[in-house]
Amino acid sequence: MQQDPELCKRLLDKLDYDKDGFCEISHLVPTKDGGYAQVSFGGANKFTTLQEVVLWAAGGTFLGIGQQCSHRCHKPLCKKVGHVCAESAEKNNQRKGCLVWVDCPHCPLKILVCPHVPSCIKFSPGFGSWEEFLQNGIH
Repeated sequence: MQQDPELCKRLLDKLDYDKDGFCEISHLVPTKDGGYAQVSFGGANKFTTLQEVVLWAAGGTFLGIGQQCSHRCHKPLCKKVGHVCAESAEKNNQRKGCLVWVDCPHCPLKILVCPHVPSCIKFSPGFGSWEEFLQNGIH
């Protein structure tokens, strides 16, 4: 499955979700408190996590040694393709508490202050996607 992004996207499209800003929050339930949601497909019960399917749908492959899935939007149940990247535990932990952007004191635009690559994702009203926000909402 990890080598078939289109199959992963079709699987994600079948999952129920609620829209939350730029995110799509899956109705899947983590297997334990603080855990990750498991995904079943094609007769394989709970064969991987939601975040791995999101990573694979964006063209990512298996996680390397010491890597983990990092939710750029800080929402573990987000199923939006592009909102998960693979990185070390250290880099993933550095995302905690990131402001991402702040209001410009002089105009309605925002100032991107996120130092991470790829950047963290934070909703800004008036934009339909993170990409639209980056193109039209920041200095």
